[in-house]
Amino acid sequence: HAFNYSLGKMLSLGIHHSGIQIGRREFAFTLEGIVVTEPHKIPRCKLTHRILITRDATHDQVQNALRELQKTFKPDNYDPLHLNCN
Repeated sequence: HAFNYSLGKMLSLGIHHSGIQIGRREFAFTLEGIVVTEPHKIPRCKLTHRILITRDATHDQVQNALRELQKTFKPDNYDPLHLNCN
């Protein structure tokens, strides 16, 4: 899968990144699985567009959703063409 990612970058295919920002954290699916960072600090990703959506969620709701998503979005499942952050 890393090969597909590198090939896409070399060919400048315009690989885009999607993440979800909640408060002061951004969640995204990458080669490492679901990662949590400061907003706009996802490794190997550059912010080009932003869509703001507001929704109230408790810390527990966010953690429960994250646990459920981690069951599907695992590092060994990442594929830039078929199962990615978009």
